[in-house]
Amino acid sequence: MFALSLTIGSDARPVTTTHKMMGKQLRNRMSAAVVVTALLMAAHFAACSAAPDARVGVMVPLHSSDGERLGAHFDQLAASAMLAVHHVNTRAFSLVTGVHELIPENFTLTASFRDSYGSPTIGVSGAIELVQGEKVDVLVASMRTVVSGPVSMVGAAVQTPTISYGSTASALSNKRTYPLLSRTAVSDDVLAAGLIEMVSAMGWSQIAVLLMDDIFG
Repeated sequence: MFALSLTIGSDARPVTTTHKMMGKQLRNRMSAAVVVTALLMAAHFAACSAAPDARVGVMVPLHSSDGERLGAHFDQLAASAMLAVHHVNTRAFSLVTGVHELIPENFTLTASFRDSYGSPTIGVSGAIELVQGEKVDVLVASMRTVVSGPVSMVGAAVQTPTISYGSTASALSNKRTYPLLSRTAVSDDVLAAGLIEMVSAMGWSQIAVLLMDDIFG
């Protein structure tokens, strides 16, 4: 078991959380995606840059836009990102094998965290803090498309790439609008194709579609 204490927040909405968990419990797929994102991002900087270190800005929603705590699942996202940083810096690559071949011996990864509150406004504010104040090399954000899109635009304005671990909207694949945005989650185009095949296989003739009135929907 390990204990971690992290401070996440912006000037407007700071939040401090302490989370304890067993390493083996980090099996949630979204949490694992953050771990893989951070590890691969570190490998990218180590392989493509001569710099001995890299600083990343990680945005995770720990509260809803109205200020309500979202729960342990989202705490695990932040904890997973911190665990990934720890694995990179200690060269403990048991989570993702083979990555050690791409990371130099003395490479160091540093992370700064912000709570996006699932809000585009707060996300943009946090991104500005990270790229201007923290001088991060890359942004890891976010869960929601309505946050990841605007955050990536902030990053692109100063040539800082963004990697999303949870946003799936097809619109984010538009490289003219989001030139420096990548993601580890599959696009909704792929998910939609799978749903169509399922409907066909089940022989359903009528379905109802519910959607959100935003870029994701």
